[in-house]
Amino acid sequence: MASKANPFAILNDRKRVLRREMEAMCSGAETEARDFTQEEQTSYEAKKTEFDRLASQLERRHELAGSPDTIVLAGDQGV
Repeated sequence: MASKANPFAILNDRKRVLRREMEAMCSGAETEARDFTQEEQTSYEAKKTEFDRLASQLERRHELAGSPDTIVLAGDQGV
């Protein structure tokens, strides 16, 4: 399992778990030739929201892991 000292690994591990859960939900509904129930849809949307949030956190961490000279912040036009 990921070390607490490595935020990249922690975030990536959680994203992988969420992706597997979402894929399993889709496969289950497809196997039964049906759409999600309302409960499944709500659960899927919550997982997708968390997945997207984690992806954004990872993107920010990758930006900050680079050289400070290469980071361009919103509104900073290299002035």
